[in-house]
Amino acid sequence: MFIYRFSEFCKAKKLASGEGQSSIDSFLTHSKGVQVYSQGHPRHKAITESIIQDLIISCNLPLSLIDKPSFKNFMAVVEEKYCPPSRSTVTRRLSELAADKMSKIKSKLEKTDTVSVTVDIWTDRSMRGFLGITSHFMELEKNGPRLQSVLLSCERFTGSHTGQRISEKFEEICDNFNIKHKLDYIISDNAANMKKAFTVCFPSTVTDSEDGDNDLENGNLWEETSEEFQDDVESIQRSCRQQRLQCFAHSLQLVVRDGLKETKCINNAMAKLTKFCSLLHSTCSMKEAFEAQYGANHSIPSAVSTRWNSTLRLVEAVTDLDLQNLNVLLETQGHKGLCMSAREWSQLKELVEILAPFLQATNLTQGEIVVTVSAALPCVLSLNSHLTTMLNTTRHLVGFIKALQTSLHQRFKGIFVNVRMDVPAQLAEDLPFGDNLYLMSAFLDPSFCLFWLEQDVFATDEVKNEVKEMLIDQVLAQARKVPLPDSSSGDDDQDEPPAKTPRLFSGYRKKGAKKTTDHGSSVRTELNRYIQVTSEEDGVDCLDFWKRFSEFCKAKKLASGEGQSSIDSFLTHSKGVQVYSQGHPRHKAITESIIQDLIISCNLPLSLIDKPSFKNFMAVVEEKYCPPSRSTVTRRLSELAADKMSKIKSKLEKTDTVSVTVDIWTDRSMRGFLGITSHFMELEKNGPRLQSVLLSCERFTGSHTGQRISEKFEEICDNFNIKHKLDYIISDNAANMKKAFTVCFPSTVTDSEDGDNDLENGNLWEETSEEFQDDVESIQRSCRQQRLQCFAHSLQLVVRDGLKETKCINNAMAKLTKFCSLLHSTCSMKEAFEAQYGANHSIPSAVSTRWNSTLRLVEAVTDLDLQNLNVLLETQGHKGLCMSAREWSQLKELVEILAPFLQATNLTQGEIVVTVSAALPCVLSLNSHLTTMLNTTRHLVGFIKALQTSLHQRFKGIFVNVRMDVPAQLAEDLPFGDNLYLMSAFLDPSFCLFWLEQDVFATDEVKNEVKEMLIDQVLAQARKVPLPDSSSGDDDQDEPPAKTPRLFSGYRKKGAKKTTDHGSSVRTELNRYIQVTSEEDGVDCLDFWKRYSTVFPRLYPVAMRALAVPATSSPVERVFSHGGLIMRPHRARLSASTLSILIFLKCNALVG
Repeated sequence: MFIYRFSEFCKAKKLASGEGQSSIDSFLTHSKGVQVYSQGHPRHKAITESIIQDLIISCNLPLSLIDKPSFKNFMAVVEEKYCPPSRSTVTRRLSELAADKMSKIKSKLEKTDTVSVTVDIWTDRSMRGFLGITSHFMELEKNGPRLQSVLLSCERFTGSHTGQRISEKFEEICDNFNIKHKLDYIISDNAANMKKAFTVCFPSTVTDSEDGDNDLENGNLWEETSEEFQDDVESIQRSCRQQRLQCFAHSLQLVVRDGLKETKCINNAMAKLTKFCSLLHSTCSMKEAFEAQYGANHSIPSAVSTRWNSTLRLVEAVTDLDLQNLNVLLETQGHKGLCMSAREWSQLKELVEILAPFLQATNLTQGEIVVTVSAALPCVLSLNSHLTTMLNTTRHLVGFIKALQTSLHQRFKGIFVNVRMDVPAQLAEDLPFGDNLYLMSAFLDPSFCLFWLEQDVFATDEVKNEVKEMLIDQVLAQARKVPLPDSSSGDDDQDEPPAKTPRLFSGYRKKGAKKTTDHGSSVRTELNRYIQVTSEEDGVDCLDFWKRFSEFCKAKKLASGEGQSSIDSFLTHSKGVQVYSQGHPRHKAITESIIQDLIISCNLPLSLIDKPSFKNFMAVVEEKYCPPSRSTVTRRLSELAADKMSKIKSKLEKTDTVSVTVDIWTDRSMRGFLGITSHFMELEKNGPRLQSVLLSCERFTGSHTGQRISEKFEEICDNFNIKHKLDYIISDNAANMKKAFTVCFPSTVTDSEDGDNDLENGNLWEETSEEFQDDVESIQRSCRQQRLQCFAHSLQLVVRDGLKETKCINNAMAKLTKFCSLLHSTCSMKEAFEAQYGANHSIPSAVSTRWNSTLRLVEAVTDLDLQNLNVLLETQGHKGLCMSAREWSQLKELVEILAPFLQATNLTQGEIVVTVSAALPCVLSLNSHLTTMLNTTRHLVGFIKALQTSLHQRFKGIFVNVRMDVPAQLAEDLPFGDNLYLMSAFLDPSFCLFWLEQDVFATDEVKNEVKEMLIDQVLAQARKVPLPDSSSGDDDQDEPPAKTPRLFSGYRKKGAKKTTDHGSSVRTELNRYIQVTSEEDGVDCLDFWKRYSTVFPRLYPVAMRALAVPATSSPVERVFSHGGLIMRPHRARLSASTLSILIFLKCNALVG
């Protein structure tokens, strides 16, 4: 469209005399003919900025959203003059915004004196390392202090993650933001590389010329320096000292881990609990039984092995249940061995009681824009008191408590030494958490002050006073350096709403004290006053306490006597703009576009509606529009689903035959869904069109037996009124699916329906009319078992059988798998690979249940250079994975052997293209391919023989029908023995009888026999079709040749002399069809029948019926793929009904 409009614009330019050049505005038009905003227009800039800020940044929507047709359609609805920018424009703007944001951060950092940072390394899904650094400082605003937390950098970090390299990169970033001299503390986890980075490597060592060792003889160095100069020296010394602090939460996690490691008595209970949780999150039956017992909204969280708090939440959630009911549930589900004894239950309860304060302490110290460091010391001391108390009340886990207490004292030894609860073996500041920061911050937080000293320090009053005086001296030393302001005014007697005291510190009681009016200006007086005020406060937020302002909100003025305001005054935007009512056409159109284009087409979550950033975006593009509530959107989705179902039923009424695919899917929440897709040929005026619609993807509860699947399937068929129209049912080879559609469906008719009691009726044995016989045949056909196996699944089993029997390639495959695992799990291997082959070169992962993913992996690796790959592996320390020439040759052969299998799989997995006709030619061509490869393969002869044996076994019906195998039973009872595969291949002009000539290994006599049998079958079906009154052919039209798949490259169309025989008999019509297909040099199947529908009026309906059947169950599996995209991890709370509706609308988006 763009090229067309541009060419039209170029034509319109008249450079000839007197007319001048046409305006660029004539080119800037929308596809609907509306003149659009230029990129420099203020309105265009505002909308683009809102898309980037509100949708891409705030809502985390992908950049690809810009290019999606559904998003462009949405924008055309809300602002038709706006044309979204390209993705490259958005990317460029993001870089500009990042540069601007960095400038603002630098400006903020310039105004602060001290900065603390947190540092860690993260690896993304593509195994790329990123060094993250956040900065934290106090911003002293007019209305009080404000804690700031900003991200300085999260850049790609390549190379080995050594302490030296981390330190160098960190120093580079600090220099960029000019904060190196302002650094107060660096907080990191306890990893060895982080310890080394900030205790040995950083800051970088100064040179000889900088440290001034050669000037020690200078006498001026030993003179008494001024106070000002001493302060400068202290500042320099302070900026150069090692200021790393351990992560409090990580250290606390290690304490819990140490305790659990030493505790054996609870292992049995934990093992049962873990197994129960695993069953709950991996089996539908357990999930459904649990929901039936406790309700759908009751859930048990999963445990993450590296996070003890997730295990605690799991134990807490389970112990909140009733033990008796839980045991009944486990026994009913066949897991009696997981039932809990009273002793085990009591152990779990005690575990929760012991660890709950540890979880609270972790949460309390992990805030971002709240004060957290002040809670560290009180948390440790309070946890120690808690464990001491629990020792006297615990029955089962005494050893666990002792192990926890020992680890707590060891990992937080500096705190216990500082409060004189432990004897120091070295300087306190060299011990873990021995920095005076923890003492001072706790003291200067009014929530704690000195209450921890009174409650949780187990020492004599004399020792406590010693700690108190030491702490006061430290604070005084720092406070005396602060110059006294010229004037001050206090409002410390203002009332403050009491803050909630955490359970962890419930023992801290504020003692009442008589208020004093002493406002002395000395530091000691000021400090005493602080201690007094904190004792008077009944809990207060730390930053609120330190604010120095007295402005309060004015009271609301209640209007009187003005009467009731109109509804219009209520329907106003926050900016004061009158908004559309919900019944307004414009409001309806935008809401419909949000639902159709964003929620359904783009798979965006329903929660998008409630996000402030989305509301802000809508206010920018259409300020009169107010987004609906989530419940309104959910209700509208149900209405759309009902409307779509009505349209599908209308389409199905017009067709005579329908084929379906069936499968069961389990979502992330272990809820089962039965998916059914319907496939039929829609005969439109402009030719046949293959239709594929989703009938249902509803929640399927209970056991997944064949009987229950059959009952649910029959119910859905009755709902759409297609039971009597069913042609074929395609499913995978699972036992329950086989039983469902070969034994259980259709349901057995009752005695009154089958008419056994009327066998004596003589009329039954009279010769029936031909018309009646046709009706009987139709009834019999509609009641027979019509299940077909999934072609792709059967082909996968063939490959699996071949690989199972092949041992010679195991070593090469093991090396390949290990290399792939390293590439997708270690940053060093990933970076070395990218350095060798480029960042855009990737190796796909293999999925154990999909052989084609393994083939793509082998294919991608064998495309590399063997010598370079071996050098890479050896350099990375994996010499054992280097490939020999023989192993490399084996992998190359594997690719050559299996490539046609992959092609056959892809060819038969289309959705709105004819696929069933390719099944028979694919099998025969694969057999020919394997026969040829036997003569050229050096290493994998056994693999080829195993493949060929399995191919003949799993597709035996096809080989029997073409007389390449001797039948042990009726061909139609064998796998793929249905005549559909023969007829559909014959009625597809791409194949017709070419497979018979090329890939059937038999004598000409046998081939002619197969040909005649096939023609007889087609004739039998075609003779049932009445001849139209008149027909006209346009079969001689020219058609561009279609590309012939490599799999059938041996199929050559033999030239044949055209004939003008247009006889009306079926035999003549069929011969004419064979002749025409031999003249065509490749043609699309449906396009062929569109052109020749009137030339072959009797073959046409037969072809349409046969070609409408899908070869595989891929269509229903694609439905489940859509479900997986909708049900992403962060949407785990999506209800089953809403998920079902979203899948239904997504998959039927094209149904009009």
